Amino acid sequence: MIISCVKWGDKFNHEHVNRLYEMCMRNYTKEFRFICHTEDPTYLHEDIEVQPLNQELDLEKWWWKLTLFNEYDWRLGKEGVHIFFDLDVVIQNNFEHFEEYAIDGKMSMVKAFWKTNNSDKFDMDHNSSVMIWKGDCSYLWRKFNKDPEVHLFKYNGIDGFLYHECHEHITTIPKGQVYSRLFGIDKDNRFEYKGESPYFNEPDYTVCIFNGWKRDIQDGKYLLDDDGYEGFEHYWEKSWWRDNHTGIDRDVWLMLWRAFTENSYDIKDFLSLAQPVIEDKMTKGLWRSMWDLSKEDGDVVHFLDSLSDNQWESKKWLVDKIDDVMEKFPPSKIQLFGGWFAHPMCTLLTSAFDGIEWIENTDLDENALHICRNLNDNMPCDIITTKANVLKRGDRDWDTDLAINTSSEHMPPLPIILANRNFRKEKDDTVNGPTLFVVQSNNMFHVPDHINCVKDEDELVMMCDFTKVLYKGSLDMPNDYKRFMTIGYY
Repeated sequence: MIISCVKWGDKFNHEHVNRLYEMCMRNYTKEFRFICHTEDPTYLHEDIEVQPLNQELDLEKWWWKLTLFNEYDWRLGKEGVHIFFDLDVVIQNNFEHFEEYAIDGKMSMVKAFWKTNNSDKFDMDHNSSVMIWKGDCSYLWRKFNKDPEVHLFKYNGIDGFLYHECHEHITTIPKGQVYSRLFGIDKDNRFEYKGESPYFNEPDYTVCIFNGWKRDIQDGKYLLDDDGYEGFEHYWEKSWWRDNHTGIDRDVWLMLWRAFTENSYDIKDFLSLAQPVIEDKMTKGLWRSMWDLSKEDGDVVHFLDSLSDNQWESKKWLVDKIDDVMEKFPPSKIQLFGGWFAHPMCTLLTSAFDGIEWIENTDLDENALHICRNLNDNMPCDIITTKANVLKRGDRDWDTDLAINTSSEHMPPLPIILANRNFRKEKDDTVNGPTLFVVQSNNMFHVPDHINCVKDEDELVMMCDFTKVLYKGSLDMPNDYKRFMTIGYY
């Protein structure tokens, strides 16, 4: 299966592409390739393939969608089953059955069941926000490319062109699958231009299309604007994904990272000069921590690395999987083993789980604990910093619902850490259940202070020796190494 989208110009950006990819990942469980046809692949998700648009064609807007049927620029268009989605659609449910609508040599598109009549001879009731095809549909491009100037002048978009010029080569998706956020569901539930018409919401349908988004205007405002997406966010994100939990503007982070790793700037001098520009681009605690480190000749690069995309993704992955496997209550009391600065971990945890009472960060580095307090002084729970060896029994062990170790490559195996500690086990049969343990490691054996790396997630599971394993998996890192994680009970 190949799933495609087209991004051209500045109406849509990388976030729309990545959002569509996330919805496909949620709602298509089989293997697929996701390909974005674009002239600008900046910031696209690393798993998204890119097909460059042929700029010599000099097309605009929706007309670029027809290039998916141009066999000369994209030979994959004739292979297997294809599904195309506009970037403004919302995928609400599993769409694997859409493959059944792929007819060899024909293209299936949306039928606008909400339309009652055509306003002129070039109007129609078809829509290309979703297109499905199998095999050779290159006729669609050849028909257009034979006389593009005529078609561009004659039709307002590709929908009219496909309907009137290629009717024998297209078919439609059955009723009950796709509806319009603005224009409606069927002839009994449709948009009325008189007065205010509410947005439509049919959660049992597979796809909601946003045709008319930021296009049609009435009384000086768009009929369908960004507010049309309000209440739909859960289709592509969990609520705690919405914020930048690192606390620093990503462009500013990249600038600082390059300044301190690729150049020989004096860190303190650079921060002094850049302060008027960058201070308001991060949280106060983060700026204070970075400034304190620079004055004390601390390791600012090490600190910036804790805010990198790689660190953020591994922490988000961890919280996401905890959310998936929690069998009892959400955790309210949490311990971090060697939690370093505990950022953005604390902000992620408190965003994902309501009712957290405290998070304890145990670490041997007092400077790291000091920064931890600076960064997390506004958390909606108590942040406890404890300078101690993780091998030592803690006062809060028995009360702990969740224990996290994202630095296990620096420590002995978990059973050794827990040998003298007093966490809840499955056999204890307590009301709150056993303590849930989450452990991450990597395969970076070459790093001198890594004493406990593993070759894969299976070795990590074996090392942790849980009585019940709830999850194991791996995450690719940009440096060609892997991060591994397992979650379980004792």
